[in-house]
Amino acid sequence: MLAHRVAFRDDLPRTIQPLDGDGILVWAVRTGEMTPRLQADLNFYLRWWSARGASHQGDVPPPAGAGDELQWIEMEFVDDLPDGIYLEPKRRGAGMVWRIRRGEMTEQLRQDAVELLGGYLTLGRLVQHWDAGPGGPLDH
Repeated sequence: MLAHRVAFRDDLPRTIQPLDGDGILVWAVRTGEMTPRLQADLNFYLRWWSARGASHQGDVPPPAGAGDELQWIEMEFVDDLPDGIYLEPKRRGAGMVWRIRRGEMTEQLRQDAVELLGGYLTLGRLVQHWDAGPGGPLDH
């Protein structure tokens, strides 16, 4: 299992940078690139999936019942999320889209995060098995 979380940092050379350590992958985001509301929502989903073993590094086998491995991740800005909801993950075929309320993240961070996550998936440094089963965040 690989735990994830998003944390703000002021000293980053680009909008997002992964920091590995002791089974935790911290997605350091330059302060001001996303709102604290979006950070809280992202951390909720990341904790939920991490607790179920849905994310691991490529040299570790997935847990039983982990679901299909994601082939790609995308992020899109939307205007149709309910009040109080700042993002919504959705499976689309072999991938997943993070639907993000417009204005909660900069366009540059969106581009950088998609590029970074895509590279991690392609290289096998990060393997994601996002469970779409009953009671999970994708079950709506």
